[in-house]
Amino acid sequence: SDIYPDGIDQHTAVDVPGLTDVLCGASRPEHFRGVTTVVTKLLGLVRPHLAFFGAKDLQQVLVIQKMVRDLCINTEIITVPTMREADGLAMSSRNTYLSDEERAAAPTFSAMLEACATALSAPSVDFDRILKDARKALINAGFSVDYLEARHTHDLSPASSNSDEVALFGAVRLGATRLIDNRMLPAQP
Repeated sequence: SDIYPDGIDQHTAVDVPGLTDVLCGASRPEHFRGVTTVVTKLLGLVRPHLAFFGAKDLQQVLVIQKMVRDLCINTEIITVPTMREADGLAMSSRNTYLSDEERAAAPTFSAMLEACATALSAPSVDFDRILKDARKALINAGFSVDYLEARHTHDLSPASSNSDEVALFGAVRLGATRLIDNRMLPAQP
């Protein structure tokens, strides 16, 4: 109630156009408005010189970086590497919702992202075919695929070649649990 004394529906909101209507934003349209609004309030109250965000949710990091630039907020946003379990699964509080069987299958998502990123990093490859094959493999492994897409990190536009900073973004469901992860592709000369 201290942060939203009149309720969230009657509160000023922060929108970051362009980066928030794709990937996670496509299936969760109000999600990033909530994130950017509460992060703006937090940065305004605390006024840190540095703020650290995990690369596991790379889209969120890119949205917050753009918001800070656009609003001239004097905080440097630092991206920290994704922390992973020993089997490669990205650490997340959502992992606790997985059944034992689902938890055993979950690292397949991380492994598939890694294999797909490696394939996409080769010169002169067919991005569409590789992504289609990877989606099919995830479905065959029991995942429901929300998205698996290669996008430019400067504007989140779709990538069809690895000519500049490109990341592979993925969101899947395993049972009732939604998992997200990503991989940066090494730039090609």
